[in-house]
Amino acid sequence: MGKLHEVLAVISDTDVVAADVTAEAIQTFKKPERLTGMSKTLKMVDSSREHEEAAGAEERVVVTTVQRKLDYVAGHLIRNIDAILQKETTNTEAKADVILEDGTILLERVPATGLLALENKIPKWRAMYENIPTLQPGIDWLEDEDQVTGVYVATPDEVRNKTEKVTEPVVLYKHTPEHPAQVKEVSKDIVVGHFTTRRWSGMITPARKSELLGRLDELLRAVKKARMRANEQEVIDVQVGKTIFDFVHKED
Repeated sequence: MGKLHEVLAVISDTDVVAADVTAEAIQTFKKPERLTGMSKTLKMVDSSREHEEAAGAEERVVVTTVQRKLDYVAGHLIRNIDAILQKETTNTEAKADVILEDGTILLERVPATGLLALENKIPKWRAMYENIPTLQPGIDWLEDEDQVTGVYVATPDEVRNKTEKVTEPVVLYKHTPEHPAQVKEVSKDIVVGHFTTRRWSGMITPARKSELLGRLDELLRAVKKARMRANEQEVIDVQVGKTIFDFVHKED
């Protein structure tokens, strides 16, 4: 542990960085195209037209995932909240445990001033989580083991016909000794190929988003109760940011 003035010197910097990366994450979540990928291929029915297949192909990779973005932001938020709590624990002896609704002690003997700081931070974190985009409903999404963790693939692939219009003669009236045959040209669509599109997404399920928001709400309730219970308990060396985000991001 360093001196108190060293902690005070970095708190404002970590506040700025934490705010910046949180705002950037919200902008990312508002642009879900960065979290989606797709691959479209064309297979021509006529083998002599295989050279057209390459022009019908399209691919877009998943730039990032919700989990990767959350992990990145959490790293800065952890440093920010740890710096704040190190300052607060040095300045006060009023402390209390943060106890979850099932009786689990998540954080032990957190100073009252630190609990107040958490109360102010958690709603800001929640604003980021509220903007998390979720997987499109009505589609079966499976985790793609061939991709990085957190990438889902839509099943089954989307198959769409490639059609072209052709003109064919249609005999309206057959030839007779008295009248020549009457023929009319009509156009119709014929299938010349099949587009196959596979879609990926780095979003999360609505259920997972609800879990994350629910844990943040539970955490805020527990912090508020702990602040009211805080009295003369003491903790000096505090590094709780990772514990907080391990809880928020844990997989059941």
